[in-house]
Amino acid sequence: MSAQRLVKVLAPIVVLLLCLLLAYQISQSQPPASKGRPSKANPLLVEVDKIAPRDFQVTVESYGVLKANTRTNLLSLVSGQVLKVSPAFQRGAFVQEGQVLLVIDPLEYEVSLQTARSDLANAELALAEEEARSEQALRDWRTQEKINSTPARDYALRYPQLKAAKAKLETAKAKLSLAQKNLERTKVRAPYDGRLIETFVNKGSVISTSTPVAELYSSESLELSLPIASRDLAFLDLPSSESYQDTSSSAYVRIENSLVVPAEYWQAMIVGTEALVDAENQQIYALAKIVKPLTSEKSERPVQALKVGQYLHANIQGKTIDEAILVPNSAIYQGTYVYVVEKIEKQDVLARREVNVRWRNEELSLIESGLNIGDLLVRTPLGQVTSGTRVAIDKRVEGAADKHQGESP
Repeated sequence: MSAQRLVKVLAPIVVLLLCLLLAYQISQSQPPASKGRPSKANPLLVEVDKIAPRDFQVTVESYGVLKANTRTNLLSLVSGQVLKVSPAFQRGAFVQEGQVLLVIDPLEYEVSLQTARSDLANAELALAEEEARSEQALRDWRTQEKINSTPARDYALRYPQLKAAKAKLETAKAKLSLAQKNLERTKVRAPYDGRLIETFVNKGSVISTSTPVAELYSSESLELSLPIASRDLAFLDLPSSESYQDTSSSAYVRIENSLVVPAEYWQAMIVGTEALVDAENQQIYALAKIVKPLTSEKSERPVQALKVGQYLHANIQGKTIDEAILVPNSAIYQGTYVYVVEKIEKQDVLARREVNVRWRNEELSLIESGLNIGDLLVRTPLGQVTSGTRVAIDKRVEGAADKHQGESP
C-alpha cells in the first residue's frame, strides 16, 4: 500500500478521534448537577404603608372666570359742560361710593335754585294773605249770622282760594327740591365701591341728560361660576335652593390667583347654584362669591388685584369623611387594583387586591372596599408582578409600616 493511500485512510479516523476527545473534555468541565432543592431567587425589596383609617376632609378642585354681578353704565342726569374731572376718572381705577368723578357747569342750576327759592317765598306769602282773607270772611259771616240765619258758602269763606294757595305752596316746595337735586347732580358720583371699566367723556365735553359717562362694576359683587362634576356632588354641602343663601352656613372656597409669584389667595363662599345643568357633561355650576375682593388672605394691598374676566383656580371645602382609607394614586394600577404584602408559610409574598375607588384627587384615592385596616400596602412601583412573589420589606424607609411580625427567610 502506498503512503498516499495510507494517509487517505487514516485521516478520517484521526479527525473522528479528535472530536471524541474534545467532547469528553467539554463534558468533564461542566459543574456537577445539584442534587438538593433549586436555589430561590432573591426577594424583591419593597416599601409598604400600614393601612390606618383617619378623618379626611374632601377638597374639590374647580375653576372659573371671574365676573361682576353688578355692572353699571353711569349716566349724567343733567346736561352741560364738564368743568372738572377727578384724577380717579380713568380706566382700571378703583372708586369709592359717593366719590365725585365729574363736575358739570352748575351755573344754570344755581340760577334755577334761586328762582325756585323765590317762587317758594311768593307762594308762602300768597298763602298767608289768603289765610288772612279767609279768616276775615269767616268773621264777617258770623256778624251777619246774628241778623239772618243764611248758611255760609265755601266760596264766601274763600276756602277754594285757600286750597289753591296751599297747592301752589306745595308745588313751589317740590320745584325747590328738584332744583336742589339738579344742582347736586352736576357732581357725578360713584354709586358704589367699584372699579372703572371705561370712561366716555373728558374735561370740556358737552353732555346731555342720560349721556353715558363711564362703565363700572361693583367690587363687592365679584363671583365665579364653578363647574362641579357629578362624582363630587355627594361630597359637597351645596345650597339646595337656586336663590342666594346666607354665607355664614355656606361651603368655604379658597381662590388662587396664579398670575403672580408667589400665588395669592382670596376667600369665597358658595352662595347658590345655577338653575340649569350642563346637558353635555351633566355638571352643575356653583356660585362662589368673593368675601373681600380688594383684600387677599395675607395682605390688605395684594400685589395684583383681581380682574373681571380672569381665569381662577378654586378649592372647595367638602365634607369630612370619618375613618377614611386613603391610598396614593401611584400605588393603584390601572385604577382597579393594588399590591399588598401577606405572610404565607412564614414568608412575605405579594398579593393582588381589587379595590373600589369612591373618590380621588390628583394625589390620593378614597377606597370604598378592597382593603382592610392593618393591610400592608406596597408603595414601590412594581408593574406587572405575579401574586405569590417573595418580597422583603424595606424597614429603613421613614414612614414605612410598623415592623412586620416575623422575619422573611
